[in-house]
Amino acid sequence: AIRIGLLNNGDIENVIISDCIFEDVACSGFKIQATECGSIRNIIMNNIIMRNVSRPIFVTSNFCQMGKFKLDNKDGSKGINGLRFNNIYIDNSNLQNCEGSEGLFIVGTPERRIKNIGLVNLYLISPGRAVAENIPSELGENRPEYYNIGNNPASGIFVRHLDELYMERVEIQSLTEDARKQIVMDDVKNVKGEFSCIKICEDTN
Repeated sequence: AIRIGLLNNGDIENVIISDCIFEDVACSGFKIQATECGSIRNIIMNNIIMRNVSRPIFVTSNFCQMGKFKLDNKDGSKGINGLRFNNIYIDNSNLQNCEGSEGLFIVGTPERRIKNIGLVNLYLISPGRAVAENIPSELGENRPEYYNIGNNPASGIFVRHLDELYMERVEIQSLTEDARKQIVMDDVKNVKGEFSCIKICEDTN
């Protein structure tokens, strides 16, 4: 639906995206990616409705040459810093053929960590159905696509190599039994928020 970055050698900053509806998106709702030398910072996404979007939020930060410019200066401090997702409603109850690759991915690398992510008033309805947890591959310098990461180890949100994560009023509902945890974090520092509001409701009928 909306992609920011991937081929940016310059900086992208101070962007507001609001009042959007995404429906029946096979790839990603918001796809925000730092791969080359530019930084992405201070981006606000507000008042968004998504229905049947496989990966509603897909954020990656690594080094991967995507264009004609060589990555001669790999500055890990210039990556993704300051994304805010506010008032996000995601209904994936009718999502088909996702095979465990659905959900939110916020994935950095040790060399290029993601910083300062906020999720506020986010409601996700997940189809569930996964039978086992997956151990995702490190992104490394591969092309930052979900198939180079693997299936989502979480039924809702997977976060890796991130500094400063704030969550408030985040709710995840699985419609069917799901063996995975709702949220999986790997190497995430300084996590704050109202975690009592993160829950799963399974329909056993």
